[in-house]
Amino acid sequence: MHKARAFLLVCACIFLLALRAVPAAVAAPPSMLPLEVGNYWNYLSASGAHQVETITGTRTVLGRTVFVKSYAEGINAGLENFWLTGPSGEVLLAGFHRPGDGYAPAYEPPITVCGSAPSVGDKWTTHTTAYNLADTSLVAVFDITYGALEEVSLSVPAGTFPCIGVGQVPFATSPASARLTSRGLTLDGRQVAATRSASATNASDWYSLGIGEVQYVVGDTFQLAGYGTPTPAQSMSIGQLKAKYAR
Repeated sequence: MHKARAFLLVCACIFLLALRAVPAAVAAPPSMLPLEVGNYWNYLSASGAHQVETITGTRTVLGRTVFVKSYAEGINAGLENFWLTGPSGEVLLAGFHRPGDGYAPAYEPPITVCGSAPSVGDKWTTHTTAYNLADTSLVAVFDITYGALEEVSLSVPAGTFPCIGVGQVPFATSPASARLTSRGLTLDGRQVAATRSASATNASDWYSLGIGEVQYVVGDTFQLAGYGTPTPAQSMSIGQLKAKYAR
């Protein structure tokens, strides 16, 4: 009996020591682009254009599980681009698909568009290969660099947010990546107007930690008018949204 109790006591001690040795679960770091199915962002431009972007699901792209961001209106209606979060919260672009013209490049490895907890002056260079998603044929091999170009507080219809403005560093644009964008598209598949405006810093996308894109420039300047997850209390028709934030 005493031996049995001693054995059980030793087992209990070993179990408790093992529990103490197991590291506590570490919460995933917040990202500049929160990726969860159902997340959505509504944007309005100074000219009255409107866009709704929603994380509609996941899919496999070149062997990776990615989140699909779908676009609802305007010249980018039907666009899907593919995103991942890096191990430290980086924003990674894996490709896009424009069903209207069948154009669908995928990037391996995914392009780092924005680093985690970025500071002005940070740069992220990706050496990547673009493949045709339909048949995995080679499209281009290139280096691309994005940089944190400004830190600013932006007041938009949805509120005021601390933001990092990021954009492609011009000298890093290679002939190969230029061919990819020769259709008038960004590397994530958005159509760029011929009369594209530019910010003073050449930033094209402004991210806020845990929120996503607060502002972006693709010819017109689009600003965040609403965001969140689809719940009855937050639902709003496009007409209601336009009326609420009409300028």
